[in-house]
Amino acid sequence: MISQETQDAVCHVQRQVLSSVDFATQERGERALDELLRHPENTLPEHYQRRNAIRHARWGMMRQGKKSAFTSLDDSGQFESTIEDIIAVDETGFGVVDVLHWLDTSTALRPADRALLGSLASGHDADTLAVLHGIPVRRMRERISRARSRAWAIYQAEVLAA
Repeated sequence: MISQETQDAVCHVQRQVLSSVDFATQERGERALDELLRHPENTLPEHYQRRNAIRHARWGMMRQGKKSAFTSLDDSGQFESTIEDIIAVDETGFGVVDVLHWLDTSTALRPADRALLGSLASGHDADTLAVLHGIPVRRMRERISRARSRAWAIYQAEVLAA
């Protein structure tokens, strides 16, 4: 059973998340909602619960390195133009094979990023991966964006610098 104080805190945080245009605030709000719903029987006053949940969410994001800049997924040409400039893909597709080989052999890539990018390369999309991982599609798109950003930086450092 959820207490009235917790219910009020959840409603307030939901309104805050829905009115925010800042992605970091939305992520922090989602984490705060998770925190509030983990302890539904809490009877502390609403403003204390809300404050504590938001602080725990912020602390958790900082601890996990989630304060990095977010990249918009709405810009469809964001990755295509830069990759096309670097990889000369001809009819044989050797450029794609080279990138896939780099993806499999790069030691700088984190295993989670390698697995996610490998799944994308094999034809999975964000919706399918979200279902497989049991997370919301929005969160999967964030992970994909971050993995692409990290991979792009590593690719520039390893391949282009050589």
